[in-house]
Amino acid sequence: MSTVTHRGPVQSSAGLDPVARPSFARLTQIELRKAVDYRAGRWILGVIVGLGVLALAWMVWTSWHAPTGTVSLQDFTDAAITPAALLLPVLGILAMTSEWTQRTALTTFTLSPRRVPVLLAKLVAALLLMVVVLVALIGVTALATLLAGLVSGDPISWTGRAFAPYWGGLFFTQGLFVLMGAGFGALIPITGVALTAFFLAPFLFAILANTVLSHVGAWFDVFRAFGRLGEFTLDGKGWETLTAVLVWVGLPIVLGLFLSNRREVK
Repeated sequence: MSTVTHRGPVQSSAGLDPVARPSFARLTQIELRKAVDYRAGRWILGVIVGLGVLALAWMVWTSWHAPTGTVSLQDFTDAAITPAALLLPVLGILAMTSEWTQRTALTTFTLSPRRVPVLLAKLVAALLLMVVVLVALIGVTALATLLAGLVSGDPISWTGRAFAPYWGGLFFTQGLFVLMGAGFGALIPITGVALTAFFLAPFLFAILANTVLSHVGAWFDVFRAFGRLGEFTLDGKGWETLTAVLVWVGLPIVLGLFLSNRREVK
């Protein structure tokens, strides 16, 4: 028996209009909606913003009861971003594992059989959500800094580190962390296992890199690599930085996309 392969839009025998493949923009829009359309996605977004708000509330309370002489936007920003930086990669993990843990892969890949564009749309959607969360936290941080200045009576310092390098490095490194999380999620389609591997593997390797693998560990230490990239200062370690990023971000994404594209849908 021979198989006929149709390319391009599908034309029905009843003379209906051809069915066009969804554009990448449409796929990304769908993935954005799906990311906030189920409980885990809404919870993680709520927790990220909530922890940032709690940290800022603590900073305002401290400024009121124990004024330090100056209210610094930089200090408030660091307080709000720290919990977000730890949890934002979970957006990438959930984007990749949700189809398999929520058992919606059959529906998704039946409606859009070309998996790679769908998986890439998930990556873009996770990055866009990260940007939205960070921008929202920046806005809340500015308001909290202003409120702290009003209640404490201390002058407000709106300056700190150089604006462009600081914020550029923040968004860049957080984007890499989200992509790294997405790579782990694509490799391991079980959310709990992917989360455990993402948080434990780099830390365990960092310990080994400083002890057993002290001679070659710097080439694979993702935390040092991201730290240099966040400050836009390679310190003569460009190849080490590139190697670490390729191993911890590039390789999981490429291998994860390959496995996800071939994974059996049940």
